[in-house]
Amino acid sequence: MTRQCYQDWGYVLYGEYLGMYSDNDYTQRAQLESRAVWALDLMFKHNHFTTNGTAADRTYLHGNESAKYTLGRRFLETRRQRSFK
Repeated sequence: MTRQCYQDWGYVLYGEYLGMYSDNDYTQRAQLESRAVWALDLMFKHNHFTTNGTAADRTYLHGNESAKYTLGRRFLETRRQRSFK
């Protein structure tokens, strides 16, 4: 996220998503507008339950409900067709 994108778009992650695909939306819009900056040298440790041997908690399960994936995919496709406008 850049300050300029935020100022131009008015959001960090598009608010209509229910949790899934908002990051895809941001990335694809940035690519469409030639604003993507690939900083592949930056590494962020992700303490995900699938990699650290713990169980999924209620927050994870709620955020990853299958309906949220389905709606997110549909919404992203609609946004793509409209060039994210």
